[in-house]
Amino acid sequence: MLKNFQIILTDYKQLFLDLEFEDALGYLNSAFLNSYSEETVWEAAMQWILHKEERLDHIAEMMGTVRIGLLSSEVFLNKVKSNALVERSGAFQDAVNEAIR
Repeated sequence: MLKNFQIILTDYKQLFLDLEFEDALGYLNSAFLNSYSEETVWEAAMQWILHKEERLDHIAEMMGTVRIGLLSSEVFLNKVKSNALVERSGAFQDAVNEAIR
């Protein structure tokens, strides 16, 4: 899945969405994850979280897989900083605020 992550998300998204927390977190945290951009990681984490309501408890850990510094400023400002779930996540919100400085 790591090598073909972009294809998995495009053609077999349900496979990723059905992963257990530890597995999804492991994939997104992996240095070997092959994605086109960090925006892909952001979107995958958000889709995984939003797939089941009980996953909202894992938002800080999942958002922690996103390397904020690698996001384009447009994505950061329009998708991350203004996201309601990010605002609810104290730990990740701290990382967002640090990135702004």
